[in-house]
Amino acid sequence: MLLHLGRIPTVVISSAKEAREVLKIHDLACCSRPPLAGSGRVTYNYKDVAFAPYRDHWRNTRKLIVLELFSLKRVQSFWSLREEEVGLLISSICKNIFLGGVDTSAIALNWAMAVLVRNPSVMKKVQDEIRNHVGKKGRVTEGDIDKLEYLKMNEDIDMEERASVSLSISKKTPLSLVPVKYFSDC
Repeated sequence: MLLHLGRIPTVVISSAKEAREVLKIHDLACCSRPPLAGSGRVTYNYKDVAFAPYRDHWRNTRKLIVLELFSLKRVQSFWSLREEEVGLLISSICKNIFLGGVDTSAIALNWAMAVLVRNPSVMKKVQDEIRNHVGKKGRVTEGDIDKLEYLKMNEDIDMEERASVSLSISKKTPLSLVPVKYFSDC
């Protein structure tokens, strides 16, 4: 359905069949964002990968970023920098807990600990897993986290529980409309 909101023609997709046709068949025609004045100024006239129109420039820039900037070797080369940043973040969290935001930080920590305390067998398994993988060095590093499968699984469960509680007590918000720039008629 075509609506004219002021001078702007707006397409409303109101059925699954139409959505499938637009998103599967005509996907290349509608996969860019509309040009906004602020975005153009900040991104060097839409040359940035986040706001560039989906054309050859965007595909080439994305390919360059994936191959060069986010390659495994490049990401691993910044390991020490990430370790330093993690240390700074932990220090910042500790300062936040002790100096400001005591309520929210304490609530988040209490929630995570409550999940473990409620399930002593889970806590025991998490402790054993950490002790087995970390050993006597006594400190969990970024490389250790990938090996701690049980801990990651319980962290996901904790996040799901917290999200479900926060969603159940928050107000319902309407879905926002996502603007799309069409390059050709569908």
